[in-house]
Amino acid sequence: MANNTPSVTVISPLTNGGTPVTMSATTPGQIAQELGLSLSDVAISVNSSEANPSTPLSDGQYVSFQKNKVMSGNK
Repeated sequence: MANNTPSVTVISPLTNGGTPVTMSATTPGQIAQELGLSLSDVAISVNSSEANPSTPLSDGQYVSFQKNKVMSGNK
């Protein structure tokens, strides 16, 4: 079986304390599913650009999952 799945670096303080981990996945949504990560109130970035769960990934990219920041309310 040929592996055509991109190898990406995942950085997420929500699941691995921010330690970079190499994973194989085609989309950020696939990574979230493999990590058991809920995407509710989570911002996804690919190479520092805003992304969504279905953004296609390529070899060598960096994928980040961060909690969305609350811009109003108590400070």
